[in-house]
Amino acid sequence: RHGLAAPAALATAALLAEVLRLDPPVRATRRIATAALELDGRTIRAGEPLLLRFDAANRDPAARPEPDRFVADRPGAALTFGAGVRGCPGSVHALALAAGVVDVLRRRCAPADTPVRYAPHPTLRVPTRLEVTLR
Repeated sequence: RHGLAAPAALATAALLAEVLRLDPPVRATRRIATAALELDGRTIRAGEPLLLRFDAANRDPAARPEPDRFVADRPGAALTFGAGVRGCPGSVHALALAAGVVDVLRRRCAPADTPVRYAPHPTLRVPTRLEVTLR
């Protein structure tokens, strides 16, 4: 739905980057604090479980102006694939595969008028079906 209004000339990589920022398929991950720390005035003890919300971090207005608006070529990387030593090791491969599929869809298909439904899951947002029509 975010990409439908994007100009045809917009590079698929830029389209994917902003769509994945706005609507990441992996919305959160869990970690365990390895050491005590202070975070935004709250003490987190070593061994405490943490839920890291990529969807919320990607829309942090302190990091991105107009966080809910689609902005192609927005500066700053989204956290959709994580970051640092715990970042997804397959992000480049995943984006290349997705770009190939999205390129074909953008050239040859139009979205159907059916709503997209998602599988119920607390941290994943995965469509159960995506209908298109050939142009």
